[in-house]
Amino acid sequence: MPRKPPGAKLKGSQRWLQVAVNRCPTVIDSTIQNTGIELRDPIVWVSPLESDGFSEYMDAAFLKRLGVSLHRRKLGDFWPSSGPRWDALARSGDSVLLVEAKANIRELHSSPCGAQPKSLAKIRKALNETRAFLNVESDTDWTRCFYQYANRLAHLYLLRELNCCNAYLVFVYFVHDQTTVPVSRNGWDAAVALAKTHLGLPQSEWMSRYVKDVYIDTANLSHVDWPP
Repeated sequence: MPRKPPGAKLKGSQRWLQVAVNRCPTVIDSTIQNTGIELRDPIVWVSPLESDGFSEYMDAAFLKRLGVSLHRRKLGDFWPSSGPRWDALARSGDSVLLVEAKANIRELHSSPCGAQPKSLAKIRKALNETRAFLNVESDTDWTRCFYQYANRLAHLYLLRELNCCNAYLVFVYFVHDQTTVPVSRNGWDAAVALAKTHLGLPQSEWMSRYVKDVYIDTANLSHVDWPP
């Protein structure tokens, strides 16, 4: 399904991301901009929008939503259908933001890849290509633990390196979420460090420039009456 309209959510990362994008964009925008990300224009969110049923997009639909065309390496040549469903998408001039949000540690420890053999072979090829580009020396299987983190990196590689799209990957971590299992900023720092270490991700200029970790305290959003 290229588009999923989940409606307003009452808890977890979907709730807080919907609130941030639709009611408190200055909170999330300023937090992203304060990472030092190279954006020259204001951030314009294209999902999940209240006017669009809070829809989340995947496959070719997420590219269409962003107004992006892949002329050098097609999405279908790189990744099988039923790929990542993006929590949020945004534009800033000719730049695009791919957003993945988490509100508790369990969300970060995603399920392994469940693709069928033919699709799995294509996924492994894409992940290995991404690993080689990033100079990952670890032999960790990226289709297992932290697979979601890995496949998001692969899609950033597809857009930025294979198609010269000015794309950024933003991981939004909500702090002190009382609707699920609250995580402190220190807790998130440790969990994210574990994920990166497990995947063997090196500290590099590419990672620091184009992959951003953003932390938003839900206290800055909890004044909003939700759902609308």
